[in-house]
Amino acid sequence: MYRIYSIISIFLTVLLAGCDTWSDGFNDNRNIPMALSNNPSSFMGAILNGPFRDNCEWVALQSVQPVVGTIGRTRSLSQGGRHRAWHDFDGKVWPVCYPTLPNIKNVRNAAIASGQSQYIAVADIWESWIMFTLTTFYGDIPYFAAVMDTLVFTVDYDRQADIYPAILAKLKDAGDMIAANPVDIDANSDYIYAGDIRKWQKFANTLRVRMCMHMYNASPDAAKGLLNEILSDPQKYPVFRSNDDNCAMHYDGSSEDRSSEFYRSPGTWSENCLVSNVLIERLVTLRDPRLPLYAYPVKQVHGEDNYIKPGNPGAVKYLGHIYGLTFSDGDATSWNGGLDYGSTVGPWFRHLDADGNRTDETKLTPLSLVTYPELSFLLAEAAQRGIISGDPKTLYEEGVKAAFEQYGATFSGDGYTGAYADQGLNSADEYLRQPQVNFDGGRDKLTLIAEQKWIALFNVPFESYFEHRRTMLPKLSCADLAATYSDGSGTRFPSRADYPASEEQSNADGWAKARATGFDIPITGDNDRTLAKMWLLNNAASPDLQMPTFKEPLRAQGEYPGGETFKAWYDAHWRELYWWEYEADK
Repeated sequence: MYRIYSIISIFLTVLLAGCDTWSDGFNDNRNIPMALSNNPSSFMGAILNGPFRDNCEWVALQSVQPVVGTIGRTRSLSQGGRHRAWHDFDGKVWPVCYPTLPNIKNVRNAAIASGQSQYIAVADIWESWIMFTLTTFYGDIPYFAAVMDTLVFTVDYDRQADIYPAILAKLKDAGDMIAANPVDIDANSDYIYAGDIRKWQKFANTLRVRMCMHMYNASPDAAKGLLNEILSDPQKYPVFRSNDDNCAMHYDGSSEDRSSEFYRSPGTWSENCLVSNVLIERLVTLRDPRLPLYAYPVKQVHGEDNYIKPGNPGAVKYLGHIYGLTFSDGDATSWNGGLDYGSTVGPWFRHLDADGNRTDETKLTPLSLVTYPELSFLLAEAAQRGIISGDPKTLYEEGVKAAFEQYGATFSGDGYTGAYADQGLNSADEYLRQPQVNFDGGRDKLTLIAEQKWIALFNVPFESYFEHRRTMLPKLSCADLAATYSDGSGTRFPSRADYPASEEQSNADGWAKARATGFDIPITGDNDRTLAKMWLLNNAASPDLQMPTFKEPLRAQGEYPGGETFKAWYDAHWRELYWWEYEADK
């Protein structure tokens, strides 16, 4: 039987534990304290660590980033490993996020008992981020029963069309609560803002802006009205004003829970952290200063013509790993001659010593969740589309400059010179004057905004996926052979994550009803679960999820790197992988 665990009184002890997915980890004292406290700060670590301990970061790196073309694991949208991961993410999203809710209720109830309304606001904001993530991934989900303070044993899935307005209203109320009582919370237990309550208020309103843009195609009048209400009164509804306001998980490295995923999962790390050819080539073509921060140089460069060689002009070479093929894992790791010939995720994220081993500094890599550059690009898009007033060019250029600042990217120093030699740029302003970046340079303006947002959202779970699905810009390609897979999304961008398999056993009625009536088509099995459109996408204004395709190289025909016909394949088809190349042909 399906259970949602909640706190009826602050004096209750959490004793319930069942066989359903929401109860996973409830007896782990790092996640659910066995005795309640009137001090809300004592539960803050549990609510903030909850979604990341088991681990949403892993999902972003293993599934989300490859599917949006920034990590180069060579798996198509429908190949076995991808399709399995896109099914339930190995239990690392739904069954991790829902068990965090009881601790959020612990914070809320302890705050009520102790008269500290600022903690109630923080609990509501964090709960809203979690539930926004879940519904935007899955569609219809249990929401209203999940966030109630009563004990519920069976539950239907709520409509996404009802969930979004409810979350937006809760975020507004939380911001108003902070405005009425702007008292900081305990800095030591707040891993995001070190106790600064005003930044939590900005986070709440910035998340509202993000959600309004996601729902605009489905409910334009409501989204437009709310966006303009927020932006017209910055005193009442403050949003991010700089990177200092970014919502990011800050780790202290004291334990596995409090360390970055880039440190926690060394395993086959080179295989899982190869930066994609599309991202590397776009950074190179734009002479972007984030290249030496996002990626490490290759360890080896081929001399033969029938392999891919780095294209950046500097002496320090960078080369991406082709993404989106239907090869096996073994073929993927040997693509272009092996892992040493591809760039892995760079030093801003993974600090390595001279021998290539992770360092303790890697434990501290922050995890960005919502950022000022993202906000700037969202507002630029909204202005360009006439949803809000404002100059889209100014907002776009602010987003680009803020994205450089977020990573400390500069147009000088050994890293930049090593990548670009004497062909580098001198400033952000010169970067913005390039024809491929210039807002007035003739390229489609929404593509310009989306392209820079795509670069900036690297390693922001899970917004890079949500954003590409919302706009289908820039025009990422996938291998044509993905169409041969009938049990996945084929050559269409995945419309959603599938409900975890355990839901069929634990809440059969709610699960069946959601699959039958919650989307534009009934979900009957593996062949349509990632094609069904949720409310956010089931409208005439949302873009088609069909992706452009490129001709996949075939080992049997010698088209694999090193093969006798590889050069012919590459010369004929390489432009199909890069939207900035083929957009000029249309």
